[in-house]
Amino acid sequence: MVTLHVALTSFQIGTFDPLPNTRNEKLVALNYGRLKYWIGERDAHISVPVLELLGLSGLFPIHPKTFIRARNNRELLESQSALPASEKASEDVK
Repeated sequence: MVTLHVALTSFQIGTFDPLPNTRNEKLVALNYGRLKYWIGERDAHISVPVLELLGLSGLFPIHPKTFIRARNNRELLESQSALPASEKASEDVK
């Protein structure tokens, strides 16, 4: 759940379902109108994970950490898929 805490009250501006659905997606619902109000009018502080989420949603530019994480994941997958191929090549030489 995404909430903003102001004084002694909090306002819910969205929800997050951490359990993956049938397509392995975790769903987030945000009220963009209220979010823009709190960011623009009330100068709300936004944490880095929320900035990343808002970048993926298209409200803000994509955060640099998102690009870094994607590159690292891509390199990890390439190294994992390249390892069996190199092992197969060494077996073919024998």
